Amino acid sequence: MFTGAGEVQCYAADEDDYILIGRCTVERFGSYDAILAHFAARDFAVPPLRLMP
Repeated sequence: MFTGAGEVQCYAADEDDYILIGRCTVERFGSYDAILAHFAARDFAVPPLRLMP
C-alpha cells in the first residue's frame, strides 16, 4: 500500500480484504497497542482515481 508519502507498506489480507497477521508478527510487535497501530495504519481510504491531462 502506498499512501502518497513514505515507503510502500505490504500487508497480508484475505479475500474480504481483512488484514491478517501471524503469531511471529504478534510476537515481534510485543504489545497489544503495537498490534492495534499496525491495523490502524492499514485503515487508509484510497482516494478516487483522477486523470490529469
